[in-house]
Amino acid sequence: LRFGTLVTGSNAGNRLLGVTYPSMDAIEKTYDTLRVDANYQAALADFNINLRAIVRVVM
Repeated sequence: LRFGTLVTGSNAGNRLLGVTYPSMDAIEKTYDTLRVDANYQAALADFNINLRAIVRVVM
């Protein structure tokens, strides 16, 4: 889990959250769990999600 704040450009002040997962299955299970979690749904009312992306890094 990584957290940061943009400090330059037109999006300065926006927050970033990065999460790593061991597999696509783990990502799917997380999204399924969050979809029905009351605390997460309540938190969504307090912030705006601009972008969600899944990136696979192959080394």
